[in-house]
Amino acid sequence: MYKPVIAVLFISVGGLLYPFRGIFPPFYYAQFNDVRDRLHEIEGLKIKDYWQHKDMRLEDCGFDLEIDGREVSLTFSDHQDWVGLFDEFDGIYMSKPDQQVVISREQMNAAGLQIKGLEDMLQNPEAVHAFWKKNAKPKIVANEECDYRDFLNYALLKF
Repeated sequence: MYKPVIAVLFISVGGLLYPFRGIFPPFYYAQFNDVRDRLHEIEGLKIKDYWQHKDMRLEDCGFDLEIDGREVSLTFSDHQDWVGLFDEFDGIYMSKPDQQVVISREQMNAAGLQIKGLEDMLQNPEAVHAFWKKNAKPKIVANEECDYRDFLNYALLKF
């Protein structure tokens, strides 16, 4: 008689706590581990280093990568779908001391790069970097006007 009641109670408590799983180690590593696994799947990419900002939960993290002889740093921020950025993103941006430099996916695709997400970008770092340096017309957003919510579907990187 008590087994069904205990099972229902256990499932109910689990269901209530599920949205808060990100604040309990080791659950907050799940998204970090998924990102690291996706990076390992990219041929020729090496993870040189990584960092994590752990507080009550894993708020953000970053990876220093080497691919095709080029070093690239990625940062994933709180409130982003870190794994989802690999399949589809709105673009990339670089953080400067007083501004954000933004290039949209549409702008890269119009130049013939055929970038859909972070995985595509990491498989073509030379082409993306050359476009960034020579042909891109980035949107410049001053830090005072910057709202992080506008960049949740953008990948923060540094060449």
